[in-house]
Amino acid sequence: MASAISGRLTWIILSYCMQPTVLITRPTVAALETAKAWQLAGFKTAITPLLEVDFMPITLPPIRNYQAIITTSAMAVRALARLTPCRTLALWCVGDASKTVAKDLGFQAVFSPPGQKESAVSLANTLSQEINPNKGPLLYCRGAIINVNLAAVLACHNLQMDEVVVYQTLPNHKTWPTLERLLKDIETGGISFYSARTAHIFSQFANQSQFVQGRSGCYPLALSSAIACKVQPFFTSLPIIRSTTLALIATLKEQLSYAQGR
Repeated sequence: MASAISGRLTWIILSYCMQPTVLITRPTVAALETAKAWQLAGFKTAITPLLEVDFMPITLPPIRNYQAIITTSAMAVRALARLTPCRTLALWCVGDASKTVAKDLGFQAVFSPPGQKESAVSLANTLSQEINPNKGPLLYCRGAIINVNLAAVLACHNLQMDEVVVYQTLPNHKTWPTLERLLKDIETGGISFYSARTAHIFSQFANQSQFVQGRSGCYPLALSSAIACKVQPFFTSLPIIRSTTLALIATLKEQLSYAQGR
C-alpha cells in the first residue's frame, strides 16, 4: 500500500513539473484574468508584468453629449469605470474579452464587432456601418499610446469623435530578474505578448540581460504579426499568432501535442 501511494505521489509531482508554463507579461490587473484562462486549460502560469498601469485622474466631458463611448482595450474600459458612475450609455469594445470586462463592471449596453478578429481596424469598420453620424459624436476613451488612429479612420466615414486619454502604461523593470530566471527554467510553454509596447520592452530586456534565445519548446505568443516580429529574434521557436487568448491556448496545445508526438 505504501509503495502504491508513493508511486502515485511521484506521478503527481512529475506530471506537475512537466506541465507547460506560460509567462503572462500583461499589467497585473489584466494578467490575473488571463492567467485563469491558461490555468483552466492545464497550463502553469507565472505573472511577470512588463508594464504598470497609471489610471489618469481626469474629469470626463459630459458623456450624455455623446451617442456612444468607444474603447480599444479592456484597460480603457477599467479606466472608464473609475471615472463615471454611468453604466447605461452605449459602449463599444474591441472584442469579446473587453466586452466581458465591461459587463462585469456593470455596463449594460455593450457592443463589439462580430467574429473572432479583435482589432481597432475591425472595430472601426463595424462602427462605420453601425453608427449614424446624425445622432451625435462619439467619445473615444483610450491609452496614451495607440497603434491605430481611430479618429482619423472614422473621420473618413463622417463620424465625429472626441478623444480622451484615460490611462497610460509605464515600463516595469522590477520584474526583469524574475523574468530572466523563469525563462531559463521553461522547458515547454511560452511567453505571451498582448501589445506592441510590451514586445518592445521585452526586446529591451533581452538585449540588456543575460537572456539567450528561448528553448525550442518555448513559444512567443502574440496577438498580431506586428507584435510577433518584435520578439521573434529572441526565440528559437516560431511565434504563435492569434487574436484572442482562447485561440492562443488552443494553438499552443496543438503545437505542443504535435511536438511531443514526433
